[in-house]
Formats: sequence, C-alpha cells, structure tokens
Amino acid sequence: MQPPSYDYVAHVTNSHDAGLYHNASGDSFDRAEAFIHDNLWAIDQSPPETLCRDLLNGGLVQYQNLDLSQSAKDLVLVEPSNTATFHPRQRSRFNKFMGRSSASTDSDVCIQALYPMLGTAQLKSLANLKTKADSEPPQYGDEVHYFEVTILENASDITMAIGLCTRPYPSFRLPGWNRYSVGWHSDDGRKFCDDPDGGQDFSQPWGKPGDVLGCGWDIDHGSVWFTLNGIVVGTAYSDISKHIFFPSFGADGFCKVSFNFGTAPFKYKFLPFQKWIGTYSCPT
Repeated sequence: MQPPSYDYVAHVTNSHDAGLYHNASGDSFDRAEAFIHDNLWAIDQSPPETLCRDLLNGGLVQYQNLDLSQSAKDLVLVEPSNTATFHPRQRSRFNKFMGRSSASTDSDVCIQALYPMLGTAQLKSLANLKTKADSEPPQYGDEVHYFEVTILENASDITMAIGLCTRPYPSFRLPGWNRYSVGWHSDDGRKFCDDPDGGQDFSQPWGKPGDVLGCGWDIDHGSVWFTLNGIVVGTAYSDISKHIFFPSFGADGFCKVSFNFGTAPFKYKFLPFQKWIGTYSCPT
C-alpha cells in the first residue's frame, strides 16, 4: 500500500472509520491502490498544446462533455444531452452474460467529463501563447470552475457522489475515495479527500429527485466547494494541491442524472468576486 497523499495528511482530520450506510469492500480498495500505482505516470499529464489553444479560443463550455469511453464497461448509459443513467448493480449479471468472472460484489461506478478544469494562466503556458492581456493589469476576481448535476430519478437505497478527480481514476470507486480526488457523498453528507475510510462530517444527507448538486473549484486558492439547489453548503477543502482535475460523479445503484457544464444557466449565482471561466476571456 502506498503512503497517504499530501492532501490527505494536510486536510483530513477526524475521518470516520466507516461510512454511515454504504462501504466499499477491502478488495475494491486493494484493486484501486494497484490501479493508482500502475497509472501514476499518467496522472496530471498536461493536455496537448493544440487542445489548450482550442479551449482558450472557444471556451471549455463549448467542448465539455461526458467521457463516453468510460461508460459502456461500467453500465452507465449516456445520452447526447449529457444525461447519464447508472445501472451498476447489473454489473454481475452483465459479466455473467459476457462470460466474465468477477468475485467483487461492489457496485460503485464513477464517470468523468472529457476535459480538465484549468486556469487561464495554466492554459496559456501550456499553449505557449502570449497575448496583449499579458501586459495588462490582472482582472479582478478569483477564477472558478463550476458544474452542476440534477438528479432526475434514483433508487432510495443508493449512494451518489459529486466531486473532482484526476485521470486516470479507478472507475469502480466513488469520487474522494482515492488519491487526487475530492467528493461529497449523499448517504451521510460527508466529504472525502483521498480518503478510503468513512469521510468527514460536512452536511445533511441529500439525494432526492429534483436536487441540483454543484461543485466549484477555486483555482487561485485551491478550494473545492459544494452547493445544493443553488445554495452554498460550504467549502469542503482549501489549499488543495493544484492537480489537473476533471468533473466527476459516481453512484452505487440506479440513478438518472443530468450534467450542466454551463450550456444552460446554473442554479447557483456566482458571487461578485468569483469569475467563472467556462468561457476564457483570452483573445489570441
């Protein structure tokens, strides 16, 4: 087993030994640790220069979608409108139908967005660009990324989680359970940062149809914050290491959810000092 991450050591105190309701198996943890170990070389890899230029010119909101390559193997059905239906508890039946053997009884599934949440300065550096804005005074406001997930349908006995993860991330683990990830879980309202145990107290449970969950990433301060139905629940963590994070959502049972990366108005209204950068104001 690898030693705990810096963020876990720095930010996780009074973590519960186990979740209030649902817990993954030890086998799931071991497989996830092996996955992270084998893929450490690929985590936090910078996007290609051409992609960074495209994002600066067109804005992240123009390109962002769910990563379809992650869906089929984990029984997450994704529709063109960024709506995803999770059927993870059918995994054992599907594996049996396909002639695959699987001893695991875990049903956790995580899906991520296709493109990362990077700041303007990061993108400009990666794209090797200099613009007129470089010589101008910095604009007022903290750069923030943000996305929302609306619960359309869900079983009553499941756990859902919204958050940020690096890539590659073990798709059979919920956000926040493994290193370089943050998550907020529905069954007990707890927050997780690289935390394979029971998480930390954060909010009341959530997760009824119609709920709109939001996740914000303040790049300047390394802060991750969450909203519920447009209202700020709180800042989960500050001074998080500036990893290359991707919007992420997971569930361990049936649910149908809709993702909004900024193509429609958000339920949450940004504060005056928050500068949403789904569209980059960076002429090239």
